[in-house]
Amino acid sequence: MEKKLRALDVGCGTKSQASLAFPDIEVVRLDIDESVDAEYHLDIREPLPFGEEFDIVVASHVLEHIEHSRMLETIKNLRNVLKEDGEMYIISPSMEWAAGELLSQKPSSVTMWAIYGSQANQYNYHKCGFTLMWIRDLIALAGMIPRKATQSEFPIDRDGKTYKCVQNVAIAMRHKDFEQAAAAKADPSEALE
Repeated sequence: MEKKLRALDVGCGTKSQASLAFPDIEVVRLDIDESVDAEYHLDIREPLPFGEEFDIVVASHVLEHIEHSRMLETIKNLRNVLKEDGEMYIISPSMEWAAGELLSQKPSSVTMWAIYGSQANQYNYHKCGFTLMWIRDLIALAGMIPRKATQSEFPIDRDGKTYKCVQNVAIAMRHKDFEQAAAAKADPSEALE
């Protein structure tokens, strides 16, 4: 019997994006908010209590809630639960899009949400933002292979209106050889060469 693939949905919230994206695999839900229905309530800034057991890690609109100063260690924590050749999907509001909206002098309330978070509760504040280049660099610095970095539109319904927003999407792959090469670089930017 073939083993079923497993995904870790980090910051799963009330709607599991991993379950929607990967309906035919086992999804383990993790969120820091204890009011969320999840198998685990953990802080991803700390090492996670899993081995290298997941084929996929999905971090959809969660990393922007982590302090900038703790981002690299957080991504490494997520990398450490991936199997060899496992994939990590990072999805976040596009700061390129948000900057363009601000400069248009017609920013909507959704632009402010993309920058600062909804601020509906203690967990919904954005503490950093991402450009595609920064996500790609962080992936490489964490010792993973950046496979794809792109932008996609996504609608947000707010105040009875649908807004077209843009999100950054990056896919990374864990590979031990790349991980070791990145760790051996004295200057972290050399890991990107």
